[in-house]
Amino acid sequence: MPKQSRGIKTKEKIDQISLELFVKKGIKETTIKDIALAGEIAEGTLYRHYKSKEELAISLFTENYLSFSDELVQYVSVYERADQKLDRLIEHFLRNYDDNPILFSYLLLSQHGMLERLHSDKPHAVDLLVDIISLGQEQGIFKKSDPNLLTALVLGLVLQPAVSKTYGRLQKQLSSYQEEIISAARNLILAE
Repeated sequence: MPKQSRGIKTKEKIDQISLELFVKKGIKETTIKDIALAGEIAEGTLYRHYKSKEELAISLFTENYLSFSDELVQYVSVYERADQKLDRLIEHFLRNYDDNPILFSYLLLSQHGMLERLHSDKPHAVDLLVDIISLGQEQGIFKKSDPNLLTALVLGLVLQPAVSKTYGRLQKQLSSYQEEIISAARNLILAE
């Protein structure tokens, strides 16, 4: 195997093991030594890919969060009505959580310390939801209120079940609650 391919595979291994440990133990409690032991690699190998555990944690969050945000933007762009965009955004989030619960648990559990570190001029998932709600207000579909407040309320309806799933309080696939979550979000923000 060429050296570059080995390096990419090693980085992918480091990333996956780090995600698992960060979700299981927390970022603060996970050490470079823990990651190296779990991955059966030398600590020095980790430092060839990342300068520090903090850089690793930030990189994992930023790359995955922005990638998912780009995916959401593309996914909802084919719809013109804001209510359709909202439904598809929720559906896509829930399905993606089910497809990769470790990654999405990491994004959920680390967002409070990481969102302010995003240095990107691209819109991210929260911006997209604000835009969808604002569009829905312009289209007369969603109630007139502060779009940021409505975004926060909808996010609570979507993210809290994901957090409950992460902590084992919900047993079924998150997407199995899709109809209830979409219905609750619509009831919350539809114009009367």
